[in-house]
Amino acid sequence: MHVITTPSMPKANGHYSQCIAHYGILYLSGQLPIDPISKNIPATIEEQTDLTLQKIEVILKEAGSSKNNILQTRVYIADVALWAQVNDRYALFLETISLQGVLSQCLPCIMDV
Repeated sequence: MHVITTPSMPKANGHYSQCIAHYGILYLSGQLPIDPISKNIPATIEEQTDLTLQKIEVILKEAGSSKNNILQTRVYIADVALWAQVNDRYALFLETISLQGVLSQCLPCIMDV
């Protein structure tokens, strides 16, 4: 097991590691749609999803991988009614038809994604 961290990665907000490599597989910690500089949460679910995916892409790149190697994702959203918007943004990110991950709903949340 090897902890991967670089100055370019989003800083962890707690005592956890952003990325751990284990036998060739990267395990990323959950990412929140909080701007690392302003600490603000974007207003729309699309903006929140995009920011979260950008953070994931930076971590993958810094760890020597890419979004093309994603095996699984877990997406927690505040309202299942937002699913279509999240799925559309995720599909653009992966350049695929739909999200290939696990959807969970979590209530209450202070952010949508």
